[in-house]
Amino acid sequence: ATVSDGTIDYVVQSIGDRGLTSSTNFNYDLTCVSLPSSIKRIGSRAFYNDMETKLTVENFPEDLEEIGDYAFYCPIDNVTIPAKVKSIGEHAFMGGKLVTVTSYLEEPFDIDATVFAKIVRRIRTDYPTQNYATLYVPKGTKARYEALEGWSYFAEIKEGLPGDDETAIGTVRQEDDQMTTVYNLQGLRVIQPKHGLYIINGRKVVISGAANK
Repeated sequence: ATVSDGTIDYVVQSIGDRGLTSSTNFNYDLTCVSLPSSIKRIGSRAFYNDMETKLTVENFPEDLEEIGDYAFYCPIDNVTIPAKVKSIGEHAFMGGKLVTVTSYLEEPFDIDATVFAKIVRRIRTDYPTQNYATLYVPKGTKARYEALEGWSYFAEIKEGLPGDDETAIGTVRQEDDQMTTVYNLQGLRVIQPKHGLYIINGRKVVISGAANK
């Protein structure tokens, strides 16, 4: 969140172009990243990786405004687009493993067809539906997303965001090796959730029972 020159602490607001990409263009060992809330820009190829190593992003900062070309060009299954994002570059999340994308944009803007597409090696017309992923959008905005090419490729677009209302609350009992990826209400991934309210697969869920086992 901060860097220092030994005298002054500076708040980190940007991950530069190729910021966490190795000299060989790929960062094979990077599997998880937690971004500080101060980040406003993620540069081109900032987390450019190979197509085999899955990357987990624990949180996308609420003040994030810019996501560069190829920024997360790697397998990534859950993506959040904060409400302040103004631009998303080509191939930004093109990794072939998407499960859910949650967008908080009330006024979505057009994006390139490659942003969320599967990896392809031929002409643009080969870009398929976005990995059969589900896109969650604010209530009342589905038609706006469907009208924009880059967003319209999703297999399914659903209205409703985490925390919108209590109708999305479910109750589950945690069993060994059966819990999927869990996030708290602040969007941070939780490895060993205790009894409480969490977000699982885009839904608000109460975890109870043997959660502390």
